Amino acid sequence: MIKRICFFSTCFAIHKQVRMNYAEKYLPKKIQLFLLTPPKYNKYKLKRTEIIEVAGNKINFILKLRKFCKENNIDLLVNLGTVNETFGMVFATSGLKTEYIINFMGNIWDAPQKKLSEKIFLFIKKTFLTIPFIFAKRIIQPSSDICNKTKKHFFFIKNKIKQSPLIIDEKLFFPKNEIKVRKKLKLPIKKDIVLSIGRIFYLKGSDILLELIKKNPEKLFVLIGEVMDSNYERQKLANLLIVSPVKVEKLVDYYNSADLFIFPSRVEAYGLVHREAMLCETPALVSDIPALRLTKYAFKAKLTMGDMQKKINKFFLMSKEERKKLGEVSRKYIIETNSYDILKNDHKNLLLN
Repeated sequence: MIKRICFFSTCFAIHKQVRMNYAEKYLPKKIQLFLLTPPKYNKYKLKRTEIIEVAGNKINFILKLRKFCKENNIDLLVNLGTVNETFGMVFATSGLKTEYIINFMGNIWDAPQKKLSEKIFLFIKKTFLTIPFIFAKRIIQPSSDICNKTKKHFFFIKNKIKQSPLIIDEKLFFPKNEIKVRKKLKLPIKKDIVLSIGRIFYLKGSDILLELIKKNPEKLFVLIGEVMDSNYERQKLANLLIVSPVKVEKLVDYYNSADLFIFPSRVEAYGLVHREAMLCETPALVSDIPALRLTKYAFKAKLTMGDMQKKINKFFLMSKEERKKLGEVSRKYIIETNSYDILKNDHKNLLLN
């Protein structure tokens, strides 16, 4: 019987905070919960989880993680998603009664590699993943098509590999009045607005976005995220508004202010932002890649400016009634696939059974 679960992460992301919040809700109260994290990444606000800060480099972190599991009789060790964390889990639990479950949030099967060194490094990583995967109690991935690829690669342990979508809160992401939020955000009332959220760099399709912005001067493109593409620094485009990352409450306003959400990413593990937009009844256009292509009711386009433009044109040719109906079915679909009520038992069983 599992009495103590230790989660850990060597970095922080908002979705990890959210996942820990949900774990506190669906896991029985009789189970003790712990979270180990480096001090600089301790941004977690948890109610029943004991948070332990571990200073030092990653080697020291894994050593402390092993010591903690041993001294506290941890029954189950669970990482929060980075693929590199899986290697440390083998050492942290070796010779102990502690089992471990891998949250495999990355997509190493479709990651673009331009250089030979990148291809070699990725090949080595794929090969050596066999070790932590073999000894894991379970491997969990959120995307069904990426999960199927993982099962094909690790066919000899495919029964350990499970798929379960991430939980997204439909009570947090919900539709609002477009005119009101545009006034609140000081955005033009009558202009077509295209929204994109996430780091602005090559893997997220920043080059394609820039071409689309230049191609559509009559539309306002709002990009929320850290600019990591130097090409944007030299641009002075009247139809481009770059906004620094904002809190969730304001993010919901931006989702609701847009006519269309665009997500031209080159590689994804699952993809949250387009689903959040759809919960706000804002139709989405995503790249036709694993982890995104199976999203129902979202427009899909090839990773080219031309095909993205065709889909943008197709959307803006729709009537207001058609757009409204698309937004409504989009929200209903995401609730059916990602709500807490739908997924809580699945998430609980994957950890405890």
